[in-house]
Amino acid sequence: MLQSLMIKNFVIVENLELKFENGFTVFTGETGAGKSILIDALTLLLGKRATTLKIRQGCEKAEITAFFKVSSPELKNILLNWCEQFGFDFDSDSDEILIRRVIEKTGKSRAWINGHISTVNQVKEIGEWLMEIHSQNAHQKLLIPDYQRKILDDFGNIKPDVEKLKTYWEKWNLYKHKLHEAHKKNDFFKQKKNQLTWEVSLIDNLNLQKNEWEEISANEKKLSSIAEILEVAEEGLNQFQRNDDSIISKTQKLQRKFSNLIDKDPFFDQIYKSIEQSLLELKDTSENLSRYIAQNDIDPHAFKHTSERLAEIFSVSQKIGCKPQDLTNISEERKKELVEIETENDLETLEKSTNECKEKYLKLANHISEKRCESAKKFQILVTDWLKKLAMENTDLNIHISKKQISSPSGLDDVNFLIKHRGNENSLKINKIASGGELSRISLAISVVMANASKTPSLIFDEVDSGIGGNTAHTVGKLLKLLGNDQQILCVTHLPQVAANGHHHFYISKNLANTLATSIVKKITDNERVNEIARMLGSGEQLDASIVHAKALLRDQ
Repeated sequence: MLQSLMIKNFVIVENLELKFENGFTVFTGETGAGKSILIDALTLLLGKRATTLKIRQGCEKAEITAFFKVSSPELKNILLNWCEQFGFDFDSDSDEILIRRVIEKTGKSRAWINGHISTVNQVKEIGEWLMEIHSQNAHQKLLIPDYQRKILDDFGNIKPDVEKLKTYWEKWNLYKHKLHEAHKKNDFFKQKKNQLTWEVSLIDNLNLQKNEWEEISANEKKLSSIAEILEVAEEGLNQFQRNDDSIISKTQKLQRKFSNLIDKDPFFDQIYKSIEQSLLELKDTSENLSRYIAQNDIDPHAFKHTSERLAEIFSVSQKIGCKPQDLTNISEERKKELVEIETENDLETLEKSTNECKEKYLKLANHISEKRCESAKKFQILVTDWLKKLAMENTDLNIHISKKQISSPSGLDDVNFLIKHRGNENSLKINKIASGGELSRISLAISVVMANASKTPSLIFDEVDSGIGGNTAHTVGKLLKLLGNDQQILCVTHLPQVAANGHHHFYISKNLANTLATSIVKKITDNERVNEIARMLGSGEQLDASIVHAKALLRDQ
């Protein structure tokens, strides 16, 4: 379950830290106070696309951190295996998951799992095990047939099969495309193959060694300039020692002259020693030059061989149209292209692969269709039962599954949720329902059924009770409280009947004292809670009556 949530500089939240408990927790407050911002923060934390618009005005970054505690042994095992797979720490003794996300003003977004940097997709994946969010616009999404199909797949635990089916479908379509292109480009492939084969042959005949071009180029450059180098070195060596007028000879003569002056004036002892040190350095330099000259004698055969090898490599690179240093990589690329051409142009193999992928797809797709039909029977019964509890006693949910005209990544089925009012022979598609309140209750009933079927420890309902009231609101509050006995339920609500059923109650307000509005969240109990529910009932001139009503609502729970 969600243990704590820290939000910094997110929209109108400056610095907020909330701690949560088991059971049913409600969030209430005036419109615009920031109730849905908490939901936005959690959805962003768990993988939603980041935007700099969510950063509080004047701030450099927004930061969201959530701390989860895992109690289910089954979920522990799943998360342990998942964390081991991706290299994240997970102590099965502490059972803690810490997720952090930072959005910077530059647009950069970063995420961490238990202190380790992670991708947004990884955060999204682990988030699906930890928390499930039922948004306030769920009833609008419910109008989309593909969303209806996804609901049914989630309920029947069909999603893993659908993901596997998607890979089959993609491979099947890839091979179909390759087969089509192979038929269309058969002559082109032959010409291409001949060209690639010729290029590979040219390069392979060179028998290039690793980094040969770079090494031989450097050697050729050195050989071409060695004569000039040796000429200067010889001249320098002659200046140092090879004649009576050399630098060393002159320095030795000068040293002898100064040595005669030492007895006359001790000052020249230091001069003598300095000259002596200089002589040592000059002799070292002279010896180094001698060694260099001896070691770098010109080999005319080596120069000729190097020049010819360079010309050979350069000629091949010109024919192929690339840089000489890229020839080895070009050869590998061409060989890969040849393999691809052989594969793509092997019509028999392509046809076989296409048919194999098709068979795998159809086998799994038919299996998924069977599972959907089985799940649909159970799902429609459960939803219909909840519709009765939500004051829709004469309404049934029917799920119609028909075959698609063409295959798709999700299978062969069109899934449509139909609503039938007793006494009316016809079932209507759910998007034909005129009443928004009716649609909201259907959406809520579906959310409750999904929550009961879910293994997710924390469920969030964001104003899913919109469009309902009266006794139905009481029922919604009771059922959410009931769900809270087995799962952690967090609910943003505007209904006092729902709020009164909460085990825990947070009040959200907006501070307008400063230039920037700031959202404030406070856990309330006792009289504070009575006053808040009275406000939700609509106090006005009937404040005392609202307070009495609020106390009655709380007492009834």
